Amino acid sequence: MPNKNCFTILVIASLVFIHLFASASTVRASADPYLDGQMKIIESKIDNLERTSLKIQCLTYAVVAIGIIVAASQAFNKGWIKLGVGALGVASALIVAFIHTFFPADDRAYQKVARQARSKLQAFSIELEQYRTLDEATRKGLYEKFAKVIQDVAQLEDTAIYKTASAPKLRLDVVFATTARADQQTDSIHVPDWVQKLPADDKNLYFLGAADGATFEIARENALTKARDSAAAAVTDAARGSTTLARQPQLTAEMAKALARSAEVAETFTAPDPAGGYRSFTLLRLSKSAAVFTAQSIFVQSSVPYDKAFLDKLQKDLKY
Repeated sequence: MPNKNCFTILVIASLVFIHLFASASTVRASADPYLDGQMKIIESKIDNLERTSLKIQCLTYAVVAIGIIVAASQAFNKGWIKLGVGALGVASALIVAFIHTFFPADDRAYQKVARQARSKLQAFSIELEQYRTLDEATRKGLYEKFAKVIQDVAQLEDTAIYKTASAPKLRLDVVFATTARADQQTDSIHVPDWVQKLPADDKNLYFLGAADGATFEIARENALTKARDSAAAAVTDAARGSTTLARQPQLTAEMAKALARSAEVAETFTAPDPAGGYRSFTLLRLSKSAAVFTAQSIFVQSSVPYDKAFLDKLQKDLKY
């Protein structure tokens, strides 16, 4: 039995070794060497997270293996076996103490952060690969977006591993969004999956805006403006079925403006358009429960009774 468990541990260790050195880099050469270097730093951090996850897994497996060996050895009464069992028990306790002392989270938390961080880095890498040359405005825009990637990765670590991030505050102007489709062809540009098919879950609503522009920044601003305009139009359209809001166009306009203005930008993507200029996409993500709270707050501030049908509609995937 001990030999079998030792063999199992060796197999696991071999698989870990292969996994650590077989993974390919997600960072490729681009039009900006500085960004390439910074992306490699982030990738190195992600690799370290994955290695830490595997270390914790191996230590956990070692504790389990020791437990099996100790249990199997209970049938023997020889003194040297009892001495060995005692030593293994001490080793197991030390390993558990080591894990809890030096690792603030379990292996699943590290793996989750690594997976999400790599996804963000890959998305940025795909966008950067669209460019052969960079003018100063485009370079500035990409630098700002990469700074957001760094911030997101740090936030993921704080929330999932170190548990130091504060819970997000529920803002009065948090809004809802609808699932509009881009009205331009995207066949000539390699775009992220969320452009082709919007995310869907039970707690959030997603909205997509697409636009062109002569420069990187103008394209991004146009896409965001179009997304917010479409969100406002979706609110107005939903209000037409409300007996309360239909009679108060000013209240409808106020609610539509507030909801659209506070929409949270979840993702952006901008790339050179083969036809000239740039094409940009903006994805908005908004909480359904927060949308209802926001609408209720506006009703209260305006001294208007709740319209249940309208509030119920905010909980569904509104389309415009």
